[in-house]
Amino acid sequence: MNEDQHQPDASADFHPGHITRDTFQALLTCYPATLEAVTRRKVTDRVLQAASKRGKRAKRLRQAPPSQVVTPELDEEQKKQVETEVEAFRELDALRYEELPGVAAEKRALEKEEVVKLVEWKLKHGIFRPTLLGMVKANQAKTVQKATSDAFTAVNTITPAEGEAEAETGDEPETDPTASFPKPSLDALMKPLRGVGIATASLLLSVGTIRDPEHEAPFYSDDTYLWLCMKEFPRPGTRLGQESEKTEINELRKKAGKSRRPNGEINVKYDVAEYRTLWTAVNELRARLNESETSSGRVSCADIEKVAFVLRHIDVSGYLEECDLVDHDLQPADEGIDKAKANPGTKRKRFDKEDLKKGGRNALKWHTLLYDTGLLGAHPVTKYESFDLASPEPNILKWDPRCEDKYVFLSPRGHFYPHPGPLIFDNKGDLIWMEDRFGMVMDFRVQRYRGEDYLTFWVGEDDGTRGLGVYYMLDSTYTLTHTITPLNNQKGDVHEFQLTPAGTALITIYEIIPYDLTPVNGPQNGWIYDCLFQEIDVETNTLLFQWRASDHYNITETYFPLNGKGGANSSDQAYDYFHINSVDKLDDGRYLVSSRYMHTVTCIGSDGEVLWVLGGKRNMFGDLSGGLATGFKWQHNARWVPGSSGSGGGNGDESVDVITVFDNGANDHVMDEDHSRGLVIEVDVNNWTATARHVYPAPGGFSAHSQGNMQVLEESGNVFVGWGKAAAYTEFSARGEVLCDTHWGPKMFFPLGWVKSYRTYKADWVGRPVMPPDVAVDEGSKTLFVSWNGATDVAGWVLQRVDNSTEDEFETVDYLPKTGFETAIEMGETGGYWRLVAVDFTGEELGYTEVFSLDHSVLSVGALESLFGVGGR
Repeated sequence: MNEDQHQPDASADFHPGHITRDTFQALLTCYPATLEAVTRRKVTDRVLQAASKRGKRAKRLRQAPPSQVVTPELDEEQKKQVETEVEAFRELDALRYEELPGVAAEKRALEKEEVVKLVEWKLKHGIFRPTLLGMVKANQAKTVQKATSDAFTAVNTITPAEGEAEAETGDEPETDPTASFPKPSLDALMKPLRGVGIATASLLLSVGTIRDPEHEAPFYSDDTYLWLCMKEFPRPGTRLGQESEKTEINELRKKAGKSRRPNGEINVKYDVAEYRTLWTAVNELRARLNESETSSGRVSCADIEKVAFVLRHIDVSGYLEECDLVDHDLQPADEGIDKAKANPGTKRKRFDKEDLKKGGRNALKWHTLLYDTGLLGAHPVTKYESFDLASPEPNILKWDPRCEDKYVFLSPRGHFYPHPGPLIFDNKGDLIWMEDRFGMVMDFRVQRYRGEDYLTFWVGEDDGTRGLGVYYMLDSTYTLTHTITPLNNQKGDVHEFQLTPAGTALITIYEIIPYDLTPVNGPQNGWIYDCLFQEIDVETNTLLFQWRASDHYNITETYFPLNGKGGANSSDQAYDYFHINSVDKLDDGRYLVSSRYMHTVTCIGSDGEVLWVLGGKRNMFGDLSGGLATGFKWQHNARWVPGSSGSGGGNGDESVDVITVFDNGANDHVMDEDHSRGLVIEVDVNNWTATARHVYPAPGGFSAHSQGNMQVLEESGNVFVGWGKAAAYTEFSARGEVLCDTHWGPKMFFPLGWVKSYRTYKADWVGRPVMPPDVAVDEGSKTLFVSWNGATDVAGWVLQRVDNSTEDEFETVDYLPKTGFETAIEMGETGGYWRLVAVDFTGEELGYTEVFSLDHSVLSVGALESLFGVGGR
């Protein structure tokens, strides 16, 4: 095409009924640049997100005007990765539009590998749907070849589109313009092929007919449907700040509620009726644009698809720059929708579809009532067929998509929890991993050491006041790699195991020492639990620093009475006057220590001296919040807020620290407050004032008499609270709105602590266990149950079969998306030997179950060796 013929037009109308041929061609020339920009943005986002999950906290800025592509900071390795993936998609796009259409035209069929490539293009071009590729890969090669051959053959028997005929003859159409709709070809693809619905079938049909203008079928892309059927496209006069924009945004907001799902996808059914609507709209536009011949040739369905893609991403297409419209007149269609989605007044579903399927809101309310009153048991559990342990059954009271999509880490224990140990839930309360081989653990979470993520926790014995144990670190395969032990003949306490960026560990210790208790009306030859913390080099297990509470605090500063304990002249009746329960450290060398029984949070210098004390009898600060900032009692888990402490809390004043505190407000004997809460506190050392910035009260007003923690999630700023002795966890927005709220034990028994978790955390995690997946066979119902404890990457299961031991390779029979922790599979045929293959979102094989038969269940290792010469993996 001569570029001078089709220049971008500042007054262009992109309405499908009005768009001119020149404007269409100008947009079409922008496709390569748009594809490049969108692909680069997607890949960069994913690379940076992966880096963020590894602790780098890199993010692409989204606050810039839509016409500007913000280039984030990438290291050299990341830049190479981005360039490699962008180039790979360019090649994939050329394969879809140029190479494979020629192959299909010549062979009148497609091979399985070619179909897989097209599906890969579809997933990367639009919204990624994780299970689709694995399902398509599960098809047999000969089935794919035959289905595409039948489809391409069937399309040649269809009458050309009447709109095309009209354009050529000038006559009025005498028949239904949709008479040539390729329903037989679509059926030929959808019926025999797994993972091929209407959208994928239309893609295959589009590739097979691009070289045949009379029969060309359009691909059912979201971009084309938005433009032609939903009439979403950039419009003039909608720039931000104008009065006219308000009306436009309101209209878009109304439209968003009907045409968009909460995650931004278009709200369509992807059925044949909708595709027929799109098919008709595409052919009508083709007929109108092809009414007059131009030097650019005839408009194809693929051309319309490309232009729709450019319109949806016009902010990065280069079209605006050519028209000098940047920051002026045009707003991408999606932007108004995005603003509507971000509007805090937008209504959100409280429960997901799976919850509603079980009986709707009324059923859920009844379930919550029965659950929280204990009528479903003191500790409701979920049992599995393929896994020996039973996990807590969570009661999700509220769920919101604004909650961070990360995993939840608990360390359940208690009178009604028979198998204590570490446990991981996903964001919806499905089990990911649990283990009882360690016994009781505490402070279970993900921490980073030398660039790698580890599961860390304390393990040992607990006497009700302190712990006597050690600290474990597990890698992504759940293999124990590090054991940290305290120095100076001490035992590790349960309350803290904190790794620092410097590769050190902060741990707490309770040491029983003789002490004069007469100042608190105790014996002169009494005993106390003296509270220490140590900083230890993880690699060498050498002591770097130690601090002892009795060197800095007098026992008269405690709020915890003797109550008989500590009143005798024996070490087993030691007095717990301080009760250290958290330690944190800043890069500048300062430590933050929480004392539950002193009601204090203490800042300690690198030399061990006390720099300031917040709360308690020695409080150094004036409270500008009416007592909220300094009046916490029986608290836990004091932490510096990441990125704010020592830097003015974000205002540039280095004398201002920002900390978080979990304020229990009670212990097992005293209730100073009627509910527990999380606090964000600003501490101004220059003016010696403290201010409570935010308060996060327990939903429903319950009290956690002991334990608990508070975590600021770095990506969203949301606040995640584990309620300790109360078996619950809650995610708040930064402003305090309850977004997600879960009970994993009945509320009725919160004060009793029959099931509890010392702390609860939320974090990213990638688990790749070395043990194979588990499978169980119900011979009566011929149902399989498969699970893989700890595996986070599984998207689905490929069912494979072999007739007998003489066959070398298993044949794929079916693909089943993973459903929760355990997936149930109803079998049709039963003969032969079987296995299940775990696959990830791209279809890559991750692991295999043992080989089994439906008559003899899982076969023994000896039987496997005799049949196949190998085990099940």
